[in-house]
Amino acid sequence: MGSVYCCSGVVQINAAHSELFFALGIFVADWLDACQWWRIMPQARRL
Repeated sequence: MGSVYCCSGVVQINAAHSELFFALGIFVADWLDACQWWRIMPQARRL
Protein backbone atom coordinates (compact mmCIF):
# COMPACT_ATOMS: atom_id res chain seq x y z
CA MET A 1 0.00 0.00 0.00
CA GLY A 2 2.82 2.39 0.89
CA SER A 3 4.64 1.93 -2.42
CA VAL A 4 1.43 2.45 -4.42
CA TYR A 5 0.74 5.69 -2.54
CA CYS A 6 4.31 6.82 -3.14
CA CYS A 7 4.03 6.11 -6.86
CA SER A 8 0.76 8.03 -7.18
CA GLY A 9 2.36 10.93 -5.32
CA VAL A 10 5.30 10.93 -7.74
CA VAL A 11 2.91 10.85 -10.70
CA GLN A 12 1.00 13.83 -9.29
CA ILE A 13 4.26 15.75 -8.79
CA ASN A 14 5.37 14.94 -12.34
CA ALA A 15 2.00 16.07 -13.72
CA ALA A 16 2.28 19.34 -11.78
CA HIS A 17 5.83 19.85 -13.06
CA SER A 18 4.85 19.17 -16.68
CA GLU A 19 2.00 21.71 -16.37
CA LEU A 20 4.45 24.21 -14.88
CA PHE A 21 7.01 23.64 -17.65
CA PHE A 22 4.22 23.86 -20.25
CA ALA A 23 3.03 27.19 -18.82
CA LEU A 24 6.62 28.42 -18.57
CA GLY A 25 7.25 27.42 -22.19
CA ILE A 26 4.17 29.35 -23.35
CA PHE A 27 5.24 32.36 -21.26
CA VAL A 28 8.77 32.34 -22.72
CA ALA A 29 7.44 31.87 -26.27
CA ASP A 30 5.04 34.82 -25.81
CA TRP A 31 7.86 36.94 -24.37
CA LEU A 32 10.21 36.13 -27.26
CA ASP A 33 7.38 36.82 -29.71
CA ALA A 34 6.78 40.22 -28.08
CA CYS A 35 10.52 41.02 -28.22
CA GLN A 36 10.67 40.20 -31.93
CA TRP A 37 7.52 42.26 -32.52
CA TRP A 38 9.01 45.29 -30.72
CA ARG A 39 12.23 44.89 -32.71
CA ILE A 40 10.37 44.64 -36.04
CA MET A 41 7.89 47.49 -35.41
CA PRO A 42 10.35 50.45 -35.73
CA GLN A 43 11.67 48.95 -38.99
CA ALA A 44 8.12 48.57 -40.29
CA ARG A 45 7.41 52.22 -39.41
CA ARG A 46 10.49 53.35 -41.38
CA LEU A 47 9.18 51.46 -44.42
